Amino acid sequence: PGSPTPGPTMSRAQLLRGGAIAIVLLAIWDPVVHREVPSEAIVAVVHGDRGADGVGDRGTAGGADEVADRIADRLATRFTVVRAPFPGASASVYVGRRPSGHPELGPGPVFVVAPEATPRIARIEAPARAPLEGAIELRVTPDDGLTGELELLAGGVPVDRVTLDGTREVRLAHTPTEAGPLVLELRGPEFRHALVVEVEEAGTPILFHDGRPSWMSSFVRRAAEQDRTLAITSRTVTAPALATTGGPAPPTLTAPGALEGYRLVVTGAPELLTPAEAEALERFARRTGGSILLLLDHFAPGPWESLAGVRAWANRAGEEGLPEVSLLPRGEPAPGGRPLLATELVWPEALPLDARVIASDEEGRPVIWERPLGAGRVVVSGALDGWRFRDPGEHAFEPFWLELLGEMAARTPPPIWIEIGEGARAPTRVVLGEIALAGEGSSEVEARVVGAEGEEERLALWPTGVPGELEGRLPGTLPPGVHRIEVEAGGAQAVRHFVGGARSASVAPPGADDRVLASWAAATGGALVEEERVAMAVGAALDPERRREPWHPFRSPWWILALALLLGAEWWGRRRAGLR
Repeated sequence: PGSPTPGPTMSRAQLLRGGAIAIVLLAIWDPVVHREVPSEAIVAVVHGDRGADGVGDRGTAGGADEVADRIADRLATRFTVVRAPFPGASASVYVGRRPSGHPELGPGPVFVVAPEATPRIARIEAPARAPLEGAIELRVTPDDGLTGELELLAGGVPVDRVTLDGTREVRLAHTPTEAGPLVLELRGPEFRHALVVEVEEAGTPILFHDGRPSWMSSFVRRAAEQDRTLAITSRTVTAPALATTGGPAPPTLTAPGALEGYRLVVTGAPELLTPAEAEALERFARRTGGSILLLLDHFAPGPWESLAGVRAWANRAGEEGLPEVSLLPRGEPAPGGRPLLATELVWPEALPLDARVIASDEEGRPVIWERPLGAGRVVVSGALDGWRFRDPGEHAFEPFWLELLGEMAARTPPPIWIEIGEGARAPTRVVLGEIALAGEGSSEVEARVVGAEGEEERLALWPTGVPGELEGRLPGTLPPGVHRIEVEAGGAQAVRHFVGGARSASVAPPGADDRVLASWAAATGGALVEEERVAMAVGAALDPERRREPWHPFRSPWWILALALLLGAEWWGRRRAGLR
């Protein structure tokens, strides 16, 4: 009579226990349920106007970095946002004005937001090297609308100043008085740019080699000797066993290393070149990238024609009373408005396909022209008696030939060329010429960065896929000051100085107008949109597609809590009923 009677309490306990057992059995079975869910869209927000050092263009109104941040925050409430180019993105938002900035964007539509850019400097052209006491000219192209004073400083001292009118290219110049690295700085309205020019004490080396006395070559050489930026050496054969030399000229063109170190070889009377000499000049052009100038004052066939690449010629020569002919350099009047004249002319009946006309007569016949030859080039002058018209007050003979000689010599690369990219993370390119590649130890290239205080750090270089071309990256944290890169290969050496720190963050990257940006965006299925409408445009383009995916409901950790609650409730009920 005193024992408890299991009634409704026991039924409740059994129910709770049965629920717990059911949860365990279902967890062991692990049933699968298929359900439809919307796909998760990924949107890449990319700042396309970042420089090579990763620094954004702060010349845009409001800052393009800030625009990209605001767009990313706005889209993050609806999509998964990636702040970098992502090939798997469903869509991309491109903030900038350079459509080719990130070719690795995903296949989805691209929506372009182009911030309004404030006028800045678009381009700066400056020589990497310059001769001592030779003018260094900088060409500065501003964006339309940029106005104000632009000042050039050399070694911290103002040396030139121009006024930007917002429409045209301006030029600033400085003549160095000391050899070595020269730091030039441009300062303008909210603008600073520093660069280094290597000032070389010796002039540009040019060799004049004449197989006989040549009037044309002699007067071109005399004009060149007046230019202190050119280092002229010459050799003129005056008799079978006699020659007149000026400077340490090689006795023959065919001797090993005879042309090494020269940027330009000028040959008067080229019809006297032997096959071996013509072959030596061709090797000079092909291997070192050197330039060759063939100055004809008498036409006769010979091995020199292989350098010109022409076999059939026409001429206007050998007649009495020929009228003067004006030559038009690159189709325009000669320098200073003075004419460039000749009476006797020779020109090819058909120019080589890769030739470029330097000066033609009024009927368009190519009298002075050039063609590439391997890594170098050959210029042929058919103005046989152009030397007769050289009065400096009336004719353009001297300025024309000085400009052409300087241009040809400047285009000849050194044995090792170092090209420093703008920005701390931009690649630095090292190009090895044939001399460096063929020299001893050419399999090893040593490069290092020497800091302003003399500290050294190895610069790792790796091939780019182009023969003789290597690239590396400068250390990311270089203090302000003048640093240098030293490269050694095949017995050749090269040094290039540069300014540490932010050198050119204020030079605006090239941009495109709205029509180009709109066409590019439309080609991807996107559009050129305003910042305020980009979220709406992306949302309309990414209509979420529903997909079926498997779902295992009993793999949820919440079932452990439910199991514990059921067992705990069953145990508590039994305790209250006096059961054990």
